Amino acid sequence: MNLHRLMTYSRKFFILMIAGLLVAGQFVLPGRVSAGENTASGGWPQEPEVLSASAVLMDLDSGEVLYSKDDKAARYPASTTKLMTALVALEHSKLDETVTFSSDAVFKNETNSSHIARDVGEQMSVEQTLYGILLASANECAYAIAEHAGANMGGDYHTFIQAMNDKAKELGCVNTHFTNSSGLHDDQHYTCAHDLALIARAAYQNETIRKMVGTRRYEIPPTNKHAEPTPLNNTHAMLSTSKTREFLYDGCLGGKTGYTDEARHTLVTYVDRNGGHLAGVSMCAEGNDSYKDTIALMDWAVTNFYKVSIQDAGLQAKVDEAIKTSGKSGLSWQAEGSLLLPKGVHTGDLSVRIEPTGSAQDSDPTDEGKREAGTDLAGRDRGEEETYRLTIFFGDRPLVSRPMTAAKKTGQNGESSGISETGKAIGNFFGNIGKVFRTIIGPILLAMILILVLLFVVFLFLTRRRRARRRARKNRVRKYRGRR
Repeated sequence: MNLHRLMTYSRKFFILMIAGLLVAGQFVLPGRVSAGENTASGGWPQEPEVLSASAVLMDLDSGEVLYSKDDKAARYPASTTKLMTALVALEHSKLDETVTFSSDAVFKNETNSSHIARDVGEQMSVEQTLYGILLASANECAYAIAEHAGANMGGDYHTFIQAMNDKAKELGCVNTHFTNSSGLHDDQHYTCAHDLALIARAAYQNETIRKMVGTRRYEIPPTNKHAEPTPLNNTHAMLSTSKTREFLYDGCLGGKTGYTDEARHTLVTYVDRNGGHLAGVSMCAEGNDSYKDTIALMDWAVTNFYKVSIQDAGLQAKVDEAIKTSGKSGLSWQAEGSLLLPKGVHTGDLSVRIEPTGSAQDSDPTDEGKREAGTDLAGRDRGEEETYRLTIFFGDRPLVSRPMTAAKKTGQNGESSGISETGKAIGNFFGNIGKVFRTIIGPILLAMILILVLLFVVFLFLTRRRRARRRARKNRVRKYRGRR
């Protein structure tokens, strides 16, 4: 074999070897090391332009936030406050109870604010009063029901306002403080789009509120102070034509409007389209921008997203792997509900993370400070529960987050069993070895086997060519000798 042929064979050999390495490299890329890392080929759809100062679009079924703009900034909520008022009132009163309007309820509101002209001593049921709050945004009704429910709680109006703030904390609100039940302006009465979306979702989950905000027209029957019935029209223009037909929207389930000079226009909207339930929040908008922004966001979601069950086998496998990797055998995942994914994105493109949040007794899943500072779980009492939060991500974007609880096993004296700790250590040791083999050693061995196979194929190929050339050379020599 001359030098030219040797160089030719060498070049071919190196080309084949590089190709083999590239193929083998597919098995050791970082994206394939862990089922929890994102390998999405799709992306988040381009978001529409929103003019409202703050806005959120949320999936009501899962709590997943599809869109947000300046969602943690403090804003004045105006009458969207009344969703929280109705929610707390229903927790502390019954629909058939009688509400009596006090002098404070009638006169402690701005004269030019929303009202239905109730009189001192007038009586209505809780149900009728709630319709006045949610359809006509009547401020005297909001005050009267706060007094009534506060009295049921053993206190007064201020007791009710404290219950509103307590409820906000319970829902996970991060920048909310209420000073009244109506939403009339107060510098210390504020929330943010993120929190208002949480409140809106909780309100929607209440069957009575869901029915009321979706009612276009309601009539309060005659009372002890009014001989004629009082008609109420829903003020939400995406559902009702009481003000305009311009913004009517197919699938709108109602919501709540709000306006003060300081808050500007605020809007909460519920929509059911293609089986998906959405809540839109617009805050500090000018003119009709709140409606235009909400419609744009709803159309964007309907066009670009589809529903996936959280019980999807691929997603469940990722959750199981995350639980296994956490080393907490007591963790369990309540797989129920659904989430929305961009079209072209699948559950295989998602990742799952489990993070500790503290003990069940004193942890707040929304307390970012505790998580950032890091809670020393090992130093807690041996017998208490530890709480965790499971979050599903698309890339770096969190989609849904759920709390999880793992109970520590204890011995008779309250201390962890030495056998269980030893067994756990052994299990973790072999589990780590298995993980290393599965994620690092295994792919490397596979790559080496592929390279050896390729080398063997190249060797056979070169050997066959060399033998064929030898036979051809011998045949030529025979023919030459035969001619002589």
